[in-house]
Amino acid sequence: MTPELHPVTPEALHKLLTHDPDTGKLFWKRRHDPDCDSWNKQFAFAEAFTNPHSKGYLAGAIFGRTYLAHRVIFALHYGYWPEITDHINGVRTDNRICNLRSVTPSENQRNRRISKNNKSGFTGVHASGEKWVAQINRNYKYRYLGRFSRIEDAVAARKEAERKYDFHIYHSRIA
Repeated sequence: MTPELHPVTPEALHKLLTHDPDTGKLFWKRRHDPDCDSWNKQFAFAEAFTNPHSKGYLAGAIFGRTYLAHRVIFALHYGYWPEITDHINGVRTDNRICNLRSVTPSENQRNRRISKNNKSGFTGVHASGEKWVAQINRNYKYRYLGRFSRIEDAVAARKEAERKYDFHIYHSRIA
């Protein structure tokens, strides 16, 4: 991300926060400015970024600006703000560093949970008359995989395409 979008640098984050990579929790550091005694009494060493965000992530504020915890943790650990930070296992509050990775928008789409509007129970498989149609979206283009009499065959075709196109193993997980 560009510096304008992230006025707090990863170096500044290191002065403010610590991160436990095993639990995914952030903690405020003690501030050494004498004018910060009141702040230190209330926040030094306390867990930070515990506020629930509307999208299910954890969030907190630095100098009046809201940041998502997983993005702060990634920037602290790797020293840069990624374009997109993906939770590998899909759990939006699991901020362990082993569960976070920098991805492109396309890669992020290949690690999505099943849509809440899905009626077949399988991503990329839908009913069409008396048949089941399998398809996959790759690089923003839908690819038709076939029409099948049995849902199991449509699902198998979809799973094979997911392997072929390097979809993440957690893709299509149930929410």
